[in-house]
Amino acid sequence: MAFQAVLAQGPMGRVSVGLTGSAEFFIRTIVDAERFNIDSTFLLGITDQEYVDIRNEIDKPYFPGKSFGVLLAYKLNTVLTLESGLRYVEGGTKFEMGEIPNYNLITNFGIQNLGDKVVNKSRILEVPLIMRHRLGSSNRIDLGKRKTGSSLTNMYRYFFLSYGVGIGFPVNDRNFYNGIELNDITGNMGLAALGGIGFHMNTRSPFFFNIRAHARATLLSYYEYAPIKSYYHSVGAELKIGYRFPYSTKEEDNGKPTDCASFSDSPDSKERPKFMFGMRYGAQFNFLMGASANDPLIGFQGVLPATEFELETATGETHSTLTPHLGLHFEYLFHDYFSLGVSPIYAERGFKSKHTYFLKDGRTIKTRQRVYIGNFDVPLKIIFYPQPRYFFHTGPIISINMSNRLFDYYQVYDGLVNFPEENINYKKKVKVDDYFGHSPDRFSLGWEIGAGAHVDNALSVSAQLGFYESIFQKGNGRPGFWNTTLQLSMYYYFLRK
Repeated sequence: MAFQAVLAQGPMGRVSVGLTGSAEFFIRTIVDAERFNIDSTFLLGITDQEYVDIRNEIDKPYFPGKSFGVLLAYKLNTVLTLESGLRYVEGGTKFEMGEIPNYNLITNFGIQNLGDKVVNKSRILEVPLIMRHRLGSSNRIDLGKRKTGSSLTNMYRYFFLSYGVGIGFPVNDRNFYNGIELNDITGNMGLAALGGIGFHMNTRSPFFFNIRAHARATLLSYYEYAPIKSYYHSVGAELKIGYRFPYSTKEEDNGKPTDCASFSDSPDSKERPKFMFGMRYGAQFNFLMGASANDPLIGFQGVLPATEFELETATGETHSTLTPHLGLHFEYLFHDYFSLGVSPIYAERGFKSKHTYFLKDGRTIKTRQRVYIGNFDVPLKIIFYPQPRYFFHTGPIISINMSNRLFDYYQVYDGLVNFPEENINYKKKVKVDDYFGHSPDRFSLGWEIGAGAHVDNALSVSAQLGFYESIFQKGNGRPGFWNTTLQLSMYYYFLRK
């Protein structure tokens, strides 16, 4: 009951929702992914690197790019506000057909359009995670102490810095490269760094707006699986119009309202609730480990125009993947320093692999795979609170396999010359058992260890390592590899008693 009293004393108005839109000036750089390490002159008569050089030379900035969406904001304290939501981002690049120096490349884009401008657009659904950092006092221009004024009179305003990341998923309609239509190649999760500086203005009504000049830099290409990697960067101006949910004001000695900018500290251990329930969401890096993790023949499992008897040497390695997780969190405090927690979540694990195979007849085969295995994980953990704000946790994980899919790609070379189109194979989506000959284990166990902190009464964050059993059942020739994950999670509590 003491905890509820503390909540009642704290001012409301921490949560707000807003519509946001921006105009963007986009530039693009592309790089040769060196997917095959051997230059391909397929169709265009130029190598991958020559294509990249031409495009970087003729590509011009794209304007107006745009973004729009919904942003939720949660005020952590008097200085920091966390923003997240969903945005649609459209950028691109353009070029003049007459500036293309290579005839084969001109015909690829359509010689009938020789006098036209060609625009390549990039469309992304993005989940931003942004921290808004107030600069100076929120009442620097002291309009909050006016004796009169309408509901639209400024209550308080301030400058701020914003910084964070955007986790995005491409939704392009069409994407071409080197004469091959790649619209069936599913883009992977990409990552962009976000930063800006802006001006926030509250009113005496629940409505507010802020404007900001911001910049975007792509860190992880959204089409890492395509033969070339595109990096879209932009600068722009953004407007956000929002609504603060009902808030209460404090009365000063002179009876004038304040800006509601101060908040109570989080409760001590005796004031913590006995039971908490909320949402858990975040992202995770998946690493492949185990006896078979470095086996180059992982990439030889698909439908290839060769057998292992034709193989002379093989090289390659596996890579980590970045995937989201989403679920719930239940916690019961049974001691001043210990609680029990259950966090059922849906999470995807898996890996990427890249391999090169040199055959005895002189051919070279390049293969690429991406594996995604969807699991319903139920961590059962004991949580230790050395201090009211900070906690450590560990415990077992029950994992139930829900889905799986695998993307497979290979290309065949004869020396430095690429074979015709029939020797390029891309499987958009196959089952893991169709590729490896074995299904992922239906049930598996894991173990989790991590640490975190309560930001305030309703929000906490944590980081944890998860170790899981082999993806496949052991024995009978099945590959012996298993995932370990590094998860970054955020918790928002709906119920506290």
